[in-house]
Amino acid sequence: MARRRWARPVRTAATRPHVLPTMFSIVPDGAVRRRPSDIVRVVAAATVVAITAAGAGEFSALEHDIYDFLTAAPSELDWLFQIGYWLLPATVVGIIVGASVARRLRLGVSVASATALTLAVGLALDGAVGEQTADALSRAGADLTTGAPDYPPIALAMAAAAVLAGAPYLTRPTRRIVHVLVLVAAVSAIVLVEGLPVAVLGALALAWGIASAVQFALGTPAGTPSSSEVTSALRDLGIGVAVLDLAPEQEWGEARYVIETSDGQQFAVSVLGRDAIDAGLLSKITRFIWYKNSGPTLILSRAQQVEHRAYLLLLAERSGCQVPDVVAAGVAGELGHALLVTEQLGGRSFGEVDEAVLTDEVLDHAWENLAHLHDARLSHGNVSLRNVVLLPSGATGLVDFSRASSSASAERLALDSAELLAGTAAAIGVPRAVEAARRTLGDEHMKDVLPLLQPSALSREVRHTLSKPRELLSTVRSQAAERTGTPEPELTELRRVSPTSLAMAAGAMLGVYLLLGELADVRNVGDVFSNPNWGWLAVCFAVSQTPQFAGAVAMLGSVAAPLPLGPVTAVQFANNFTGLVGGTVATTALVVRFFQKQGLAVAVAVSSGVLNTIAAMISQAILLTVGLLTHAGDFDLGSTGGDGGAASTAIVVILAVGGLSGAILLVPRLRRRISAKLRPQFAAARDNLRDLWGDPRKALQLFGGNVASQLLFAITLNAALHVYGTSLPIMELVVINSFASLLGGVAPVPGGMGVIEAGLIGGFTAAGVPETTAIAATFTARAFTAYLPPIWGWFSMQWLRHHDYL
Repeated sequence: MARRRWARPVRTAATRPHVLPTMFSIVPDGAVRRRPSDIVRVVAAATVVAITAAGAGEFSALEHDIYDFLTAAPSELDWLFQIGYWLLPATVVGIIVGASVARRLRLGVSVASATALTLAVGLALDGAVGEQTADALSRAGADLTTGAPDYPPIALAMAAAAVLAGAPYLTRPTRRIVHVLVLVAAVSAIVLVEGLPVAVLGALALAWGIASAVQFALGTPAGTPSSSEVTSALRDLGIGVAVLDLAPEQEWGEARYVIETSDGQQFAVSVLGRDAIDAGLLSKITRFIWYKNSGPTLILSRAQQVEHRAYLLLLAERSGCQVPDVVAAGVAGELGHALLVTEQLGGRSFGEVDEAVLTDEVLDHAWENLAHLHDARLSHGNVSLRNVVLLPSGATGLVDFSRASSSASAERLALDSAELLAGTAAAIGVPRAVEAARRTLGDEHMKDVLPLLQPSALSREVRHTLSKPRELLSTVRSQAAERTGTPEPELTELRRVSPTSLAMAAGAMLGVYLLLGELADVRNVGDVFSNPNWGWLAVCFAVSQTPQFAGAVAMLGSVAAPLPLGPVTAVQFANNFTGLVGGTVATTALVVRFFQKQGLAVAVAVSSGVLNTIAAMISQAILLTVGLLTHAGDFDLGSTGGDGGAASTAIVVILAVGGLSGAILLVPRLRRRISAKLRPQFAAARDNLRDLWGDPRKALQLFGGNVASQLLFAITLNAALHVYGTSLPIMELVVINSFASLLGGVAPVPGGMGVIEAGLIGGFTAAGVPETTAIAATFTARAFTAYLPPIWGWFSMQWLRHHDYL
């Protein structure tokens, strides 16, 4: 393979001159990356900050001794410590000026971001902990004649964060000077009583953590060894280097190069430094949390990692699989990097060639190569198209064994086959890919692969090669099952937890927290519950079921086709059960199935749901506006109970929604993904609305049903208040119900359990209802609208099934 196809050349001082070569190091193209070690540093720094912040309220004997020792210098030397303290901010100014002159935009952004973030966090910590420092000194009777100690010393933290964020862009001698200046400034801060020892330690940890966070967000060249370091290490292994290039494809936690020796040979070099251990550890922890199978065995030594990888390559070669030959492996160089040197196979990867080049013979050889590997119980772990190489001879080979494992389980071997099948299906089409896999695997082994054809089973590299992974993999499963004459299998459950379940747990914790905040100061709620008005209780129960009928009318108005009112009402009641069990996905599936049985297309069912949601939002907005215009002055937000938990949550919700909206608008990739998901739904809703446009009766049903539903919920709340001897105007109750529904809709909890309750209690108390009465009325209304309806919702679903409506 030609060298220019593999890499971009490393720029040297001769090819990339810049103004301040003695201060800034040369950053090769492609050398800036996110380091796994930065995540570890952020976690460690956050731990130190938490510990020191907790200790800021105590002036311990050890801290007093350190303070006395460092402040024992004569006051005539204060000017010297002043210089030591302010040298660090001066260095920051020098770095910024140098970055501007040398046009190092990333360096300037890193320094500015670290400074701003440290200022924000430092001010927050000072507001939360700063007063405790003064109290501790007062209790300890400390005699501080100079200075005003803070937690943390913000100026020190900002300067340290700035220089630490910019340090990877500096030459090694300059970095050492900068680190010394940080220590000098820290000692000077204690001597000048800018901060006590614990506070200074917290400031340094804060600076270190924020600098690491900025480097992880923006990337840093610190994780890429210099060309001289790699060349020296290769020389120690007996390999002379004529040309050294960074490889275009890099692996997280290691640096990859392509070299050309003095005799014209081309080798691939993987360099594992400190990041390799952190990358393996983080990957193992992440997979253990999310997946039942946590992946290959964790190796906590970079030397053992390259030796293990070389061992796997030798085993793969013995099995008959075409893989790169191992040239050298070991620890070398001044910094003790671990290196693995292999020969280049040449040729091009499957991801680079045209579909016409991937003939049946080429595909068969690729599958046979993988079969040889599996016969030796070796798993590759990342069979993406870039790791399957078409050689000049027409044969194929496998490269990159960084995630391989020996003595692999049957599931890991099947995962390799699933990745190759998914990748080739995207490259050459599903029919040819399925047939190629069947020719080698056979129908029996295909049955083991099909349940693993799901996005969560594939490596990140494979998923990124698929434009629409769910749709493609579903097509592969169905066609493969049809050709093998077997029913399409259920997918293997690979995840230990899912993002949805974590969001549910977080939402449930939020609901519990809000409820506890509302109930914390209440003592006699039981007395209120003990004497209800039974007549109003019956009215509350009766009225609480009527919103389902209004929802049925709105559902009739969301489609042009005529539907029977009785079964549609039963669907509304059945949704109380499916919504509790499966959330929005289950209710949507129930409605889609009902519409299908009525002869309507799936697109109409989905679009009717979107249209109904939009109509509900418009109706609720109109009623909320009227309610606020007429009764805004009747609410006292300072009396929401529970220390204002519901009001605080509303602010958090507004900020979260605003932040999410901003992310959607500003991040192109996220904006495209959201747009791709929502555009078809809104298009279907628009088409459905066009069909409804000529029928005013449908519009009246759609909007009238939603308005009636909101008013009936408000009447239910009023009846619940009457049960305990109080009441509120209907429009006030509309505002309260809308506020609580907003909180419950945002929280990822089925039915908004806990969150809606807190919103209702906060709304009632803000409107002047006694807190005990508000709590009793809230739980009474929620019992009839949320807790009990799933019981008869289950019977409604059984009725729909019995009468063939589902």
